[in-house]
Amino acid sequence: MQNTVQSILKFWFDEIHPKQWDMVNPAFDFEIKERFALAYDLALQGLCDEWQSTPDGALAFVLLTGVFPHYMYRGDYKAFDGAVKAAIAGNSALDKGYDQIFKASKRKFFYTAMLHSDHEKDLSRAVQACAAIKDIEPVTYLRAQKAFTVFCAADSSVLCAGLNNAPDKELAFVDKN
Repeated sequence: MQNTVQSILKFWFDEIHPKQWDMVNPAFDFEIKERFALAYDLALQGLCDEWQSTPDGALAFVLLTGVFPHYMYRGDYKAFDGAVKAAIAGNSALDKGYDQIFKASKRKFFYTAMLHSDHEKDLSRAVQACAAIKDIEPVTYLRAQKAFTVFCAADSSVLCAGLNNAPDKELAFVDKN
């Protein structure tokens, strides 16, 4: 499976341009599904959990379970089937310091994996981690703040006071980008 780890990282960081990450393109979605759907299914079954024992493996696992499904199953709830695994992997990577090994352009995926969590502590941790790279990855930070703001608005039992939520101007910027 180490070949799969390397093929995921090579695909995401070398073969495609980062501009493609934010585009809606059915051909791109299909390519990801064709190349990685089997590995994704194996990951959902727990057969790729050992990847998390190395920095590269953990990053590939987060991409496979937390990013790729949004392309493979765009517009379908199935896109979130790996969200819990991705959030756990993101947290684990932070606990191990794996995120610090990578440049901000890669480490941000550990943080954004936690943004689909239903747990306030995961979202809060993701926002804090994104704040550390906000000068390099401002859109990632703004999206993290927005996710936390939406979570707080949807769950009135969460105490959100004291967090620096994104101003309306920043939220409008994120919505456009």
